[in-house]
Amino acid sequence: MFFLKNMERRVTLHPSYFGRNMHDLVTSKLLKDVEGTFAGSYYVISIMDTFDISEGKILPGSGLAEFNVGYRAVVWRPFKGETVDAVVYSVNHQGFFAQAGPLRLFVSAHGCGKLYTDPEEVCVYHPGPPVFHEGQK
Repeated sequence: MFFLKNMERRVTLHPSYFGRNMHDLVTSKLLKDVEGTFAGSYYVISIMDTFDISEGKILPGSGLAEFNVGYRAVVWRPFKGETVDAVVYSVNHQGFFAQAGPLRLFVSAHGCGKLYTDPEEVCVYHPGPPVFHEGQK
């Protein structure tokens, strides 16, 4: 399920980037570091906007500036029993493996029910367009 979540993160900026457009650089570094990552129990899909960038504090010994940035992000948290679109990438007699964005999952053959009526029927993945054979159900 997707949520809009207010979050906060510390972003450091190298002294060579100090200047007029530091807030833009902090925002772009935040986007690069956070979008598409796993943050505990959810995945950060996209950052909508930043709403609070603190004044930078110089870190002793390194000269880096540290900013606390508040931002709104679209996050995805998968729940047990949730139906998602996924791409199957491996099938065997025990079940199949699929990928839904960053989430990899396994579905047991016992969880599929009576999917195949013919015990000799084998499910095989072929890249490209679907191939149908004469007599195939």
